[in-house]
Amino acid sequence: MAGMQQRALAQKAGIRPEQVSKWVSGRSGITQENAVKVAAALEVGYDALIYGPPRAQQLDRIERMIRALVDRFELDSAALLADFEQEITEDGQHDAELGDSTW
Repeated sequence: MAGMQQRALAQKAGIRPEQVSKWVSGRSGITQENAVKVAAALEVGYDALIYGPPRAQQLDRIERMIRALVDRFELDSAALLADFEQEITEDGQHDAELGDSTW
C-alpha cells in the first residue's frame, strides 16, 4: 500500500477524505475506531499503525531499560547510550546490506 493517496485510503477505509487530511496535517487526532479502519485498509496491524514497526518499539524499550539501569547503578549514561546508538547504526547498515530492515 506504499504511496497510497489520502483519498484512496479514505475510500478504502470507509472514512471521509477530510478526516485523513486533518490527521496527516496534525490538525486533528485519529479515533481508535478510525485507526482500526485505517490499519485494515493498509493491511497492517493496529499496533504497528499506532506504535510503529516492531523494531522501533523494541529499540525504544531497550533505551528505556538502559536509562533505568543507568539511574539504578549510577552508570555513565552518555557512554552507554553512545554505545547503544553505535550498535543500532551498525545493525541498520548490516540489515540494509542484506536487504532486510525488519526483525
